[in-house]
Amino acid sequence: MIMRKKILVLFGFVACGLAYFSNGCDIRPKEGDSCNALISHDECSDGLTCQTIGSCTTTYCCPANPSSSSNEFCNGTSCPPLPPDAGDDAADAASE
Repeated sequence: MIMRKKILVLFGFVACGLAYFSNGCDIRPKEGDSCNALISHDECSDGLTCQTIGSCTTTYCCPANPSSSSNEFCNGTSCPPLPPDAGDDAADAASE
């Protein structure tokens, strides 16, 4: 009886481990995750590239045509707002 319990416990651990790893070991950023466009390789998951979308100040992993994405960071509807003085700095630089 004890041996049977050990086998069931071992089976449970193996099953849990397989379930965990079957969800994918791909730890690369998914669609809408932030990314670093300055690194030498594209860190995003397959089919995605690291892009700056519209007026966003952060780069995100998005499909080649980000406007077709339902992800708010890719289609530009959830971009963090620019700091209030960011526009003033750009205007000052252009007038110099």
